[in-house]
Amino acid sequence: MANLFTQAGVAGVVGGGESELEMTLDTIAINSIVPSPYQPRKAFPQKEIEELAESIKENSLAQPVLVRLVGHSFELVMGERRVLAYKHLGRKDIPAIIRELSNDEAARLALIENIQRVDLSPIEVAGSLNKLIGEFGYTQEEMAKQLGKGRSTITSLLNLLKLPGRIIELLNEGSISSSIGTVIQESDLLEKEKVDLADLAAKDSLSVRAVKALIAQIMRKRNESQVQKPKPVAPAWFDGVQAASESIKRSTGIGVKVKYQDKNDTFSVSITDVSLESTEDSQAAIGEFFDYLRSLKNDET
Repeated sequence: MANLFTQAGVAGVVGGGESELEMTLDTIAINSIVPSPYQPRKAFPQKEIEELAESIKENSLAQPVLVRLVGHSFELVMGERRVLAYKHLGRKDIPAIIRELSNDEAARLALIENIQRVDLSPIEVAGSLNKLIGEFGYTQEEMAKQLGKGRSTITSLLNLLKLPGRIIELLNEGSISSSIGTVIQESDLLEKEKVDLADLAAKDSLSVRAVKALIAQIMRKRNESQVQKPKPVAPAWFDGVQAASESIKRSTGIGVKVKYQDKNDTFSVSITDVSLESTEDSQAAIGEFFDYLRSLKNDET
């Protein structure tokens, strides 16, 4: 394990008792550092790294990075930008605080530091919150307390993960705000409508109020188009057809159903409960019914 350190005797400190392992300040080799699986930030702009590197070059490192020993490597907990800046300067070693941390402690520290120190996208924050809740059993109330946020804020952030992929991209790019993402996610718009609206909000830099107004307009148009048309009113002559069908059912037990069709001013007939063993009276009644229907057609001509 001594090859991970650049100062003599550090291996002995790391190999000591538990109290010594809780926190150790030393200089470690950069190539011994592995990234944290709990790092919420996925991208670091090159310009940001170059500016930090220039500051370190002129003023030295203001704060060591925080790592924990995992196997034979140091897992970075806090300070990824500092590590990238040191690499940019071509340096091989970096000051570090070595602490004993559980997985959930490391995850919480990574999230809290990044929220406080850098501008994470709302999706990056939501992803980290989701991991903390899913892997370590934290409740939304506990995460709100840890981060000094309201419970509703945590819920809204987590709900952003339900948005279509395109809208998540816009949120990651900073093209739309988390407030606009929340308004769109909570709406009853169809998925394509949500994506189109998010693209429009990004293109025209729409405000939350403008997005809400557009959602209301879309929903109003949809509701107007879905208003049910009144049922067709059958003409007077159809009353005779219905009366004849009901008479057959009463006298023979045979089901005769008639339905008026407004489109062509016609009607359909369906007959049930008829068998080959039907009585002559029943067959005669059906025959008379169809004779009546034929007479209606002849009257029209």
